[in-house]
Amino acid sequence: MKILNVNKFYRIVGGSERYYFDLTNLLESHGHTVIPFSMEDSRNRETPYQDYFVSHIEYEPASFLYYLRNAPKIVGKTVYSLESRRKIGNLIQMEKPDIAHIHMIDHQISPSILGVLKKLGIPIVQTLHEYKLICPNYRLYIGRKEEICERCKGGKYYNTFIHRCLKNSLLGSLLGSFAMYLHKSLKIYEKNINTFIVPSQFAMDKMLDFGIDPAKLVYLPYLVDIDRFTPKYDHSNYVLYFGRLAREKGIFTLLEAIKNFPATRLFIAGAGHLERELHRLVDEKKMKNVKMLGPKSGDSLISLIQNARFVVVPSEWYETFGLTVVESFACGKPVIGADIGGISELISPETGLLFQPGNAEELAEKLNYYLTHTALLKKHGRNARNFVKDRFAPDGHYNKIISLYEKLMV
Repeated sequence: MKILNVNKFYRIVGGSERYYFDLTNLLESHGHTVIPFSMEDSRNRETPYQDYFVSHIEYEPASFLYYLRNAPKIVGKTVYSLESRRKIGNLIQMEKPDIAHIHMIDHQISPSILGVLKKLGIPIVQTLHEYKLICPNYRLYIGRKEEICERCKGGKYYNTFIHRCLKNSLLGSLLGSFAMYLHKSLKIYEKNINTFIVPSQFAMDKMLDFGIDPAKLVYLPYLVDIDRFTPKYDHSNYVLYFGRLAREKGIFTLLEAIKNFPATRLFIAGAGHLERELHRLVDEKKMKNVKMLGPKSGDSLISLIQNARFVVVPSEWYETFGLTVVESFACGKPVIGADIGGISELISPETGLLFQPGNAEELAEKLNYYLTHTALLKKHGRNARNFVKDRFAPDGHYNKIISLYEKLMV
């Protein structure tokens, strides 16, 4: 089988890209051909298909003059890109895929590719890594207000502009609102995509609540290549956060909580637009127990997880799954996580601790519990490893995804 695997980034940016590449590896290990389609970037992984990738565009950090010079390109990639349509058409003509699996395409590729696939009779599935199908800014969260937001429910997408939901920009938010109205009026996703895959029951419920056709929704959590992660039940003297450095990830709440434990080291691994601000805050508050490690990946990241006491996932938005939780579990590490979104479905009293998102005082209590009940760390770590092995093994995921592909190809 030939599978066209489409995502706007062809490098690891977050959990969605880790799943994207894990899925590619899984399908190829079973003898299938996976054809990538993405955006050009000097940081991309090597692929013989990179000449078909769409031109690069950067949204942050970028100046006002950059946005002004690139306005036509930005509008095209947000609303409808002729370049993306042309390039994917050329790729399809050469490779003739049997099915297309779409991941994240908004603002870098655009949904213009969907009509081409539909016209050529290629079935389409999309994994909903975020909430773009129902929310113009992806997240159901307003960064500048630091609050969950569902104001666009019922098609009230003008709220995106009113509340400056996209990068705190009036122009960007206006464009996002306009694009959403246009895409919904054309039903560009709903008409062209055969099946939407949602990775958590929480995300499924949100899609249903916002009016997405239940007949088009399929629940399928991410896979975890368990063999990549060797569990380690002993630990060094540090607590770990790893992931994007973004406000909705709850890092400021974590820093507020860790102030109560000056003898406990906190390692923060990741990159994002808050990196400079976090460095400045740590320096200003003289938080000598906090170490900013920068972005980590591959074996170096796995080693960090393996040697941590436990991992903290303090998100303050509706995580659609929580891959950092599952990867920590795979390494034999319990997790203190925010009781929100897909995270709540992963953490039980046998594998970790939950706290109210944004509540630094309660998070401090949970930190203190694990720091003073060290015998529990091994027990919960073993339970966590077994949970992942039972629920997210590649073989089970493969059987389900291939069954879905084959059903749509009939």
